[in-house]
Amino acid sequence: MSAWTAFIPELAVFGAAMVFLGLAMTSRPEPRRMFTVAVAAGLLVIVAALAGVRMEGTLFAQAYRVDLFSQ
Repeated sequence: MSAWTAFIPELAVFGAAMVFLGLAMTSRPEPRRMFTVAVAAGLLVIVAALAGVRMEGTLFAQAYRVDLFSQ
């Protein structure tokens, strides 16, 4: 397993934030679509977080450590 897989939960949150930013910048935001996307992105982030609970590793020249204690 690559060390970058330990960074998946953070990447999922970043991706959800970018989707929300893109939706907010549309000329005519639709509340129903935004709610659906928010629920889907929230579920994706929860799944990514649960998948990363038991991951361990270090990134960025050992400046960022991921283990059960840091979660």
